[in-house]
Amino acid sequence: MSLLISLLISASLFSGCSSWKSLDRSEVVAKYANNLDGSEFIEVQGMQVHVRDQGVETAPTLVLIHGISDSLHTWDFWATQLSDSYRVVRFDVPGFGLTKNVTNEEFTPKYYSDFMLALFDKMKISSATMVGNSLGGFISWNFALTHPERVNSLVLLDPAAYPLTPPWIVRIASSPFRIFAENINLRFMTKDVAQDVFFDDSKLKEEVVDRYHAMFSLEGAPKRYMDVFASINKFSKQMPEGIERLEQPVLLLWGEKDEWISPKQIDLWKKDVKNVTAIIFSQVGHAPQEEAPEESLNAAMNFIKTYSK
Repeated sequence: MSLLISLLISASLFSGCSSWKSLDRSEVVAKYANNLDGSEFIEVQGMQVHVRDQGVETAPTLVLIHGISDSLHTWDFWATQLSDSYRVVRFDVPGFGLTKNVTNEEFTPKYYSDFMLALFDKMKISSATMVGNSLGGFISWNFALTHPERVNSLVLLDPAAYPLTPPWIVRIASSPFRIFAENINLRFMTKDVAQDVFFDDSKLKEEVVDRYHAMFSLEGAPKRYMDVFASINKFSKQMPEGIERLEQPVLLLWGEKDEWISPKQIDLWKKDVKNVTAIIFSQVGHAPQEEAPEESLNAAMNFIKTYSK
C-alpha cells in the first residue's frame, strides 16, 4: 500500500493533480452495454440503471449482484449457463459500472435495501434467489432481512457481513489521500487492485482490467467510488445487526486465498445463522465467479435448483 500511495502522490504532484482524463460515456456504453448483449437502461429512483434481464421469463428468478469496483459483467459465465433454465437478472450497483444519475452520498444498508425493493417492483420480480459477491453479498442478505418475502434463498460468494479491515483502495477514501485517488487515472493501478482480488494473477484477463479501468474513467466515477468506499469504511466496523434472523437457506462459496474477506468468517455465519452450507475453493481469491467460474457455478447448481421458486 505504501508504495502505491507514494506513486499516487508523486503522480499528482508531477501533474498538478490533473492526471484525470475522462472517457466518453457513449463509447464505454457502446462497448459494455450493447443492446445486442441484452443491456438496457431502466429508471429506478431517478437513476438510469444498467441491467440485463435474460433467460426464461416464466422460470424462477435469480438476481446476481456484483461487488465493489465491478459491474454486471462479472457474472457473464454464470448468466450464460443459467439462462437456459432461469430468468437471470443482473445490474450495475449504484455507485459503480454504467448506472448513472447516482446522487446519494450515503450508501448505507438501508439505501441499498430500498433500491433493491424499487428494482424488484420495477422489474416485476415477486421473489428471487439472490446471488451476491462481496458488497453484492452484503446487499443480498440485508435485503433478505428487510424484505424476506421477496428472497427465497441466498448464494453468497465471499460476502461482507462481519467486522473486517477493508482493502487499501477502500480505506483510502476515508484518508487525506482520497484527493489523489480521485485525480489519478493510471491503468497499472487499476490492474494492481484487480490482482488483489485474484489469487492466481494469470487468470486475470487484460480485457477485464480494461473494463475495470473504463468504468473508473467515466466522468464522476472516482467520486462515486470513493463515496461508496467511505460508507463501507463505516459499516465494516459494525456487527451485522439482525443477521441471526435470516430464515432463508444460505450457501456460502468462499475463496480459500481471499485477502479481502477471510474465509474464517464462515465460522461466524454458522454460529449466527441457522441454515448455512459452506464450500471453500482452494487456490482462489475474492471473486470465485471470475477466477473459478465453472467450479463455483457447479458448486451452486444443486442449491439453486432446490431452493429457487
